[in-house]
Amino acid sequence: MSASQIIQFLFAGLTLGSVYALVAFGLALVYRATSILNVAQGEFSMLGGMTAIFLTVGVGFPIPVAIMAAILFAVIVGLVMERFAIRPAAHFPMLIVIMVTVAVSMTLQGLALVLWGRDSFSLPAFLGDTPVTLLGAAILPQAIGVLVISGVISIGFWVFFDRTVIGIAMRASAENPLAASLVGIDPRRMTMLAFVLSAGVGAMAGVLIAPIIFMSFISGITITVKGFVAAVVGGINNNLGVVVGGLTLGLLESFAAGLLPSLYKDVITLGLLIVLLCLRPNGILGAR
Repeated sequence: MSASQIIQFLFAGLTLGSVYALVAFGLALVYRATSILNVAQGEFSMLGGMTAIFLTVGVGFPIPVAIMAAILFAVIVGLVMERFAIRPAAHFPMLIVIMVTVAVSMTLQGLALVLWGRDSFSLPAFLGDTPVTLLGAAILPQAIGVLVISGVISIGFWVFFDRTVIGIAMRASAENPLAASLVGIDPRRMTMLAFVLSAGVGAMAGVLIAPIIFMSFISGITITVKGFVAAVVGGINNNLGVVVGGLTLGLLESFAAGLLPSLYKDVITLGLLIVLLCLRPNGILGAR
């Protein structure tokens, strides 16, 4: 393998991995704030990407306007999901709540199928489409932009959860809702905020990846699985671990796709999940 190929696979893996990390952040945000595993997290990414594509290619909106509208739409969906699906089931056992998120995921898939059909679409590269040459490897500006934006969002999550009153309140609400209520924290409001933020982050991930891969109504399932694997690999309760898990998964997929038949890419993803769950279920950097 030549140096240019290694660099090409490296940037491709980091780009995918940073998007997986964003999805994992959305999962971790809801989990850390509510102890709920949101199976519908990938659908926010699908809705964000597909809405941005529709508004840009189908309607003719400027890309910045389409992106903002797509994120806003996903945020509204997340708000409606929390208010009318999660909150009524909050007093049920956790397995029931997870099944509610599965039902929401299937509902959003059906909605996307009705709106956009079965075809796959791609968003025009909004960060530039002229490749940058690095040691013989052609790197798209879109990939560099994805890395930068994902890094900024990752730092923002760390600051939010560990350095802001609202972030600490969300964590306290998840650890002990009763104690949080006694000190003036409204657990229901924290849950709503967690779903709104996770929907926005998921939509941003979908917008960033839409120029790189084709999106369709069924893309949310794959994105959810990849985000979940990234969160488990790194440690869903550790911000740095989520980033490490996402980048690790992206690099493994990129090099596997370059060295092995493409069918083995998903096998490696699920195989990594099984190995980590058996050997280190708390993740690489996760705490017990």
